Amino acid sequence: MQIFFGMCIVLCLYVSGTRVDNDFRQTDKQMNVLFMQRQDHPAYGKHHGMSEREWWLDFHYRLFTAAGYHGSADSLVPMSVALIKHFAADSSTIRETLPHAVECLESFKRRGMILGLVSNCSDLMIPTLKQLELYSYFDFFEYSAGSGLEKPDPRMYKQALRAAGGVDPTDAGHVGDELIPDYFAPRTIGMKSFLFDPTRRYADDDLKDVDKGCVVNDLSELPQLIDVMKS
Repeated sequence: MQIFFGMCIVLCLYVSGTRVDNDFRQTDKQMNVLFMQRQDHPAYGKHHGMSEREWWLDFHYRLFTAAGYHGSADSLVPMSVALIKHFAADSSTIRETLPHAVECLESFKRRGMILGLVSNCSDLMIPTLKQLELYSYFDFFEYSAGSGLEKPDPRMYKQALRAAGGVDPTDAGHVGDELIPDYFAPRTIGMKSFLFDPTRRYADDDLKDVDKGCVVNDLSELPQLIDVMKS
């Protein structure tokens, strides 16, 4: 089996010393703004002639407007630019790999498996992976800013299979932390999938249609789980 990873599976982000966990990202009401931004301008504006910088400026304006800001978009530009610089790959913002991520990747590489990263990420993904010395573990990268597609679009997974050398979907699996884009979407084209839930944020009702044997709470469990599924 060849394995594709979502970006959030290999690293976490710290802002001002506080870890930004999946629970925070998903429960915060600003996620609604991000959802609308991706609906209106998917793949970081790639299809609408927007630069990635313009996409982020527009997102910041929407975000602050939703929080009660009543000023102009132009007035927010200096702060937006500062935010963009703050999260740049070469900034002082702390990023680190998740526990057991490197061991997991090394285990798969030793077995000669093809590893890919399939993510709804911006162009920031590549320099960030290089900064964390994770880039060399992956054989290919399929990400929104580059491909113009976003999960859960099954075409993104089909492109990943082609990038992996024409791998049959039944011989490929994806692991990610989101139910629809990471777990259910790959299965629509015949791939296997695994849900990464380190904080156990999903309730039993959320997982009623999920194979509990494919839920991973720690990345150290993943290699053995895949061995079992291959046998």
